[in-house]
Amino acid sequence: MTAPLAQRRLLLLFSLLLFLTLLLANAVQEEALAVGSEPAQPVAGGKAPYPGIYVFLDNGNVDPARYPWVTGGNMIFRWHDIEPADDFWDWSEVDQWLEAQSRLGKPTGIGFTLYDGRCCGGLRIPRWLTWQDPTTVARCGSLQWAIPRYDHPLVLAEYREYIREFARRYDGDPRLTWIELGTGIFGESKPADNSDWQCLLDAGMTEQVWFDTVKTIIDYYVDAFKHTPVLYQYAPVYNPVSQSITTRRWLTDYAAERGLGLKHNGLQPEHESAVIDDLTKSYAGAGHYDPMNKWWRDVPIAWESYGTQYCGNPLNTTINPHLTMWCIYNGLDKHPDYFVFSADLVTDPLRQEMLEFADAYLGAEVGETDSVWVALRGSAAGQWFPQKGNFSFWLYQNDAAPGGRSVAVRDKTSAPEGMYTRRTDRASGNPNLFFDVDNAWLYRNSSRTVRVEVIYLDEGADTWSLYYDGQDGVSQLAGVVQKTNSGQWRTRIFDLADAYFGDRLPGGGGRAGSDFYIASNDADDFIHRVRVFKSGVAATPTPPPIVTATPAASPSPPAEPIWVRLRQGVDGYNGVEDTWIGYGCGNGDPNTPHGSDATLAMRADGNNNDVCNSLYRFDLSFIPPGSRVLTARLVVKGVSQSNAARLYFNAYDLYKPWDAATATWYQAGTGLLWDAPGADGAGDHPLLPVDIGIFSGPAEYWGWAGAYITPLAQRWVDQPYSNLGLLLRTHGNPVTWEVAASEYAQSRFRPALEIRYFLPSGGATATPTRTATPTVTPTPTATPTPTLTATPTATPSPTATVTATPTPTATPTPTETPTATPSPTATITPTPTPGVGHVEGWVYHDADENALFDAAETGIADVRILLTAAGGDEDAQMTDASGYFRFADLAPGVYMLAQEAPAGWSEPTPTGRVALLISANHTHQVLFAHQPLPTATPTPTPTATPSPTPQPHLLWLPLYSH
Repeated sequence: MTAPLAQRRLLLLFSLLLFLTLLLANAVQEEALAVGSEPAQPVAGGKAPYPGIYVFLDNGNVDPARYPWVTGGNMIFRWHDIEPADDFWDWSEVDQWLEAQSRLGKPTGIGFTLYDGRCCGGLRIPRWLTWQDPTTVARCGSLQWAIPRYDHPLVLAEYREYIREFARRYDGDPRLTWIELGTGIFGESKPADNSDWQCLLDAGMTEQVWFDTVKTIIDYYVDAFKHTPVLYQYAPVYNPVSQSITTRRWLTDYAAERGLGLKHNGLQPEHESAVIDDLTKSYAGAGHYDPMNKWWRDVPIAWESYGTQYCGNPLNTTINPHLTMWCIYNGLDKHPDYFVFSADLVTDPLRQEMLEFADAYLGAEVGETDSVWVALRGSAAGQWFPQKGNFSFWLYQNDAAPGGRSVAVRDKTSAPEGMYTRRTDRASGNPNLFFDVDNAWLYRNSSRTVRVEVIYLDEGADTWSLYYDGQDGVSQLAGVVQKTNSGQWRTRIFDLADAYFGDRLPGGGGRAGSDFYIASNDADDFIHRVRVFKSGVAATPTPPPIVTATPAASPSPPAEPIWVRLRQGVDGYNGVEDTWIGYGCGNGDPNTPHGSDATLAMRADGNNNDVCNSLYRFDLSFIPPGSRVLTARLVVKGVSQSNAARLYFNAYDLYKPWDAATATWYQAGTGLLWDAPGADGAGDHPLLPVDIGIFSGPAEYWGWAGAYITPLAQRWVDQPYSNLGLLLRTHGNPVTWEVAASEYAQSRFRPALEIRYFLPSGGATATPTRTATPTVTPTPTATPTPTLTATPTATPSPTATVTATPTPTATPTPTETPTATPSPTATITPTPTPGVGHVEGWVYHDADENALFDAAETGIADVRILLTAAGGDEDAQMTDASGYFRFADLAPGVYMLAQEAPAGWSEPTPTGRVALLISANHTHQVLFAHQPLPTATPTPTPTATPSPTPQPHLLWLPLYSH
């Protein structure tokens, strides 16, 4: 039997009495931490707050009223979204998600990520770090794929500031139950994909450097979070084929000794390298389960899993309850507090029974659970350090008891219970199965009623019996079960009014005795699970309801940025030029221009015999020079693909002017050749891309790709003559993506440039004339090449990207013929157009949640809409019976359109605040989508009013969704 926890508490109490003045702050800990450790956030009474099942990436806000086994939600936030510019903090995404969760009465767990691998988006550190210092990332392969240099002093300094700022705002927030510590790929303790190990080694990221860096990051979290528990995500290691597996033990010990919890993001029915119990190995104790087995009594423990990856069929998306059952048994065996499961897993009705089972035991302590259990299983032959034996929850089946050695069997039946099981072995003189409850749960019982539940295989027509240690005898008969050979797994319940359970039945193998046993009377019996209940257990107290907190104010610029989305033909903007240039794509002629094509072909091929790149240019002359560009992101949409492969691309600044009507694989325009075919020469673009993008499919549902180009947009605003556009140079898999061009029929799929910027201090808002950028047509004799200078541009978001510096005689300007001196005002500065504009729109019930006002959907009446001009003048209207509103005859300029959620409806999607650039002779349309709020929540509570949080204004264009 395990030693009762009461003994540990007595030892701790004795120590506290001797050293009260030194240890008073730790008096509420269940067990003392290692000498010299300092807990980051003590857990009162040793119990983790709000244990249960949390929904992984809970974008859909899964409702516990519908799925009562769900406790909370989980979300991962990206550093580059929260700090898009240095020291500019945008908490709106976090606040909105926390508020949505708290309305459902759900506690939350939040994670951070710095890098999401080649599959899933790559870099998550702010791009401004890489533009400020290119050595903050390692560049891998010909794609120049960027991976964070986690040990870089600038990365560590800025990350520490980010962690501190997040903690200052949210540490102790009652809506927030735990924080996932973010180190490497997907926030876990591994820097990158296995294929990038050599690249990282070449960049100086050795195993020792990684180990030291992770310890440093752990220290940052310990220093920052004093109230909200932090979970260290430990499962992967730097390189599992090397000695670095040992770092799993070292780092989990380091984290747990400092009070951090442990989280494994790969719950499966079983693992190899799970329990490394060979003490002759240097990596003993460094298995997947070893840290949990060592530390579950002291710190919070969590698992993560997904319905189609680990707890489903790994080869396809087939639902597999077999794996779910054994995932849950395996997870609960480690006494965790939290399961973080994907939405497809927690909302699947076929898994409901096991999810309810899990919910009953997560976070349970031995003194408060009303039941204990053991699921009988065995590991497969030949596995490397598997977990041997059963999955147990304070109930143990003892193979060492005389006559009780069992045989493990796999795939006995097609039912989940038969995936693993154990049987008696009468042939070897072992007809019984012995069971022992933990003495800390029940020992020498005199007053409690006990119930024993046995799930067995009804195979054969023989019988089996249950005997127990009773108050009137050591081996009392509880009952005999007659099997009927149905081939089904059946449950038999025995109620024992006089159970003693004093370890008086045979024991062995370190166990003093047993409390009951199953006797196979005639033939061997197969047992799936045994569970024991006891009476007199008080119900677990209901945790206090989640209350909305008021986040601490964060430093922010005094003004709010303007957010615009520029797309050809939308809201009067007509400043986009684009084309594609290719060699061999679809047997196309490399000398053919494609400036009028509705789609842009993009293809990569390793042998360069079949390559297509695309070119883009956006007119930004309406933004006043001196404006500060916070972020600028190109967004493009793939509308079809030749196969399912991803397509990567580098986004480059262009050095040469080009003409969409005449640009080809070989020339930028008539008479002006590229330095190398495909605009791929040293005189065509700098060495380093400004960003990397990925197309991934299927295009029918996804297909969006983006690239941050903030330093280029800043330069184009300050120096309009330098705006020669972008090259998207393809790389990687041999796949063709057709990408929507500015001529594409569906406007919401056309390329867009999304910009957040501040106007110059005291400056007026410019209103552009929406005309296309002048076409550049070089003369046949003039083929100048810009002088290349590697000096970063002097902007608020500096860049080390090589830029084109015009020279007095050799650089073409964006006029119809090159001139000696660039003149940004001669042909580019727009002239305001006289006239007025209009705004109209609808507030409606988005029943199908597709962000489109469909014919079958209804408007919402009597909603107040407020329009505020840049000068402060306001106008308000109420929506009519159809949800319609209209503001007419508006002077061109920047306006704010705002709407509050009507009673009984959700906050508007995507936002209730819209920044509009009103242009003359144009009607702007805006949609505010809502869903009805739930009629009731599990724990309705008053919500405190959050402090105002500066949020960027959003320009939401109708019929756009991605």
